[in-house]
Amino acid sequence: MIPELTPGQVVFVAGPVSSGKTFLLRLWAMAQERVVFFDTAGDHIDETNFEHIWASPSLLLERLERAAGEAQYKICYHPQDIDSGFEWTVTGVWQLDHPRFLFIEEVHELMSPQEQHPKMKLLNKYARKREALGVITCSQRIADVHKDLTSAARMCVLFKTDESRDLDSIGERWGSEVESAVRNLRPLQYNDATREVLQKPQAVFIKRGVFNLDGQKNWEVINVE
Repeated sequence: MIPELTPGQVVFVAGPVSSGKTFLLRLWAMAQERVVFFDTAGDHIDETNFEHIWASPSLLLERLERAAGEAQYKICYHPQDIDSGFEWTVTGVWQLDHPRFLFIEEVHELMSPQEQHPKMKLLNKYARKREALGVITCSQRIADVHKDLTSAARMCVLFKTDESRDLDSIGERWGSEVESAVRNLRPLQYNDATREVLQKPQAVFIKRGVFNLDGQKNWEVINVE
């Protein structure tokens, strides 16, 4: 059973295409009452449970203003320009004062090793202090994401990968045991035509400040279901 999300957390999820990360994000999003997706890659355009807003910051802000008085909403924003679209998305979500979750796809576009978007730096440092705002970030490549994000995240989730650069990054950030565990995870098997999950994946869940009963490890392999 996957861990529940906690408002105020920053979470990082990583895995290559068809590894299971989008499957996990959907499970998490469906379990929450208030969700905003910043969908740069169009991974969620077919989600019928979301209200979709396309390349219009004004419509997005107008919708988020109405959301302030709502007990439930699921909004998916598809930007035309990533930088300005993210600026407006964070501005709108930041103003809300109830527990809510902002899901960010392709976070390496906003927090690469070379450059950090100002709003992403803001979220990474202060989201936990902003009225129970949870931030769930996602990327295909760990090596393409700034270490400030993975070091600040209260929970990191790693799906199976065979990419040598990513495995090296995992070893550098979390140690050789975690690197070995990621190599040996059970992968997702998925039928794109029927959208049927043929085999549910495993992932390594790493939690800062939380230790297993042996007092040594702060990570475990969990079936994503």
